[in-house]
Amino acid sequence: MTSILKKCIGTKSKVWKYEEEIRLAFDAHGLFDIDYRAITGIYFGYRMEESEIEYIMEQMKGRGLSYYKMELDKNSYRFTPVKIKDKFPEADKYVANVVDYNIDDLMICGMLSDDEKALHRESFIQAIESIKNDPNVESFYLVTVSYEDGIPLLKIFAYTIAGVPPVKSFQFRIDGNGAVYQVD
Repeated sequence: MTSILKKCIGTKSKVWKYEEEIRLAFDAHGLFDIDYRAITGIYFGYRMEESEIEYIMEQMKGRGLSYYKMELDKNSYRFTPVKIKDKFPEADKYVANVVDYNIDDLMICGMLSDDEKALHRESFIQAIESIKNDPNVESFYLVTVSYEDGIPLLKIFAYTIAGVPPVKSFQFRIDGNGAVYQVD
């Protein structure tokens, strides 16, 4: 029975194929966290009140989402999604997480020579600043560098919030202008 139920819940009529919707079904119930970046748009139902739409938009502001309102096609029972304007387009960018760090402490753990610390300190800071708001990162615990054909590969290790996996690594290269860019 559970197998049949999961198939029914996870299956949608082919008429709605254009939505390219992905359904997630969980055995657990209640509230749970997901990576906010997984949500790219919200479709509001045909009969949804304007006040409800505004409330949801306010709660989701700053995430760069697309919003759609379902409209009934004339002389048909079909619905068409119509893009609607975000009511909070000027909202500050949503930040789910801010991880504080001490670069000197992180470099001590990374077995870096004094020369490597001096050479790569600012690059490590630039790299960490680009990922410190990642919603999955709880804290950073190590930075280190390895070399491939003499080219440095900066590595940053972090503990994750969910604990599955328990750690995450980020890798960066340095371009010809000294700017770092993520390679993983």
